[in-house]
Amino acid sequence: MILFLVYAISPFDSFNIHLPIWLKYLSLVISILGLIFVCMALIQLKTNLTPWPTPKSDAYLVQNGTYQLARHPIYAGLILCLVAYAMYEQSMIKLAISGALILLFYYKSKYEESLLLIKYPEYNDYKQKVGRFWPKIF
Repeated sequence: MILFLVYAISPFDSFNIHLPIWLKYLSLVISILGLIFVCMALIQLKTNLTPWPTPKSDAYLVQNGTYQLARHPIYAGLILCLVAYAMYEQSMIKLAISGALILLFYYKSKYEESLLLIKYPEYNDYKQKVGRFWPKIF
């Protein structure tokens, strides 16, 4: 939570990068698409949504929609949004914070998956077919 706050109010601009204008605005579009992906994933979770890593007792494993593309589409969308917005802002500080958040999402998702494997025996098959944050190509 602190990393998100620092990202949002980062006053540092002395470590800026300079991107071509077309790349800057492409980054803004990608950031918006990341937010849309997050919203879609939240909607698809329906009543399974919880702020805690432990699955709800009455929850079921969602494997369709954005969850066909990534096992953790909310994190994937946030990663896209934050990295792309950091590029739009041309901020090295925000890119560095994005990197820290990617690590946080990786380890948090790893813990969540250990709980999902216990609750859903079919999660292991799902894990083999679908990438953590990005679609498996091969």
